[in-house]
Amino acid sequence: MASRDSSHRMEGADRERTEAGFKVRTPVDEARRILQEAIVGSEDVDSDVPCGTETVDVDRADGRVLAAPVTSARDVPHYR
Repeated sequence: MASRDSSHRMEGADRERTEAGFKVRTPVDEARRILQEAIVGSEDVDSDVPCGTETVDVDRADGRVLAAPVTSARDVPHYR
């Protein structure tokens, strides 16, 4: 079998990533539980109570996650 041209070889982090792979895989149910605990801050997986909320001005809200759905008091746009 012919060797590949060196220009096609992966180097550095890309090579390490492909050689390392995933040594241990977390089952989906366990991963969801871990994520839920990190978000909610408790072991109660069924809880929908956020671990902390705060009110911020709109100009500081960029990049944040909403703690609850937002609804409008009226249809926008107001015309039909």
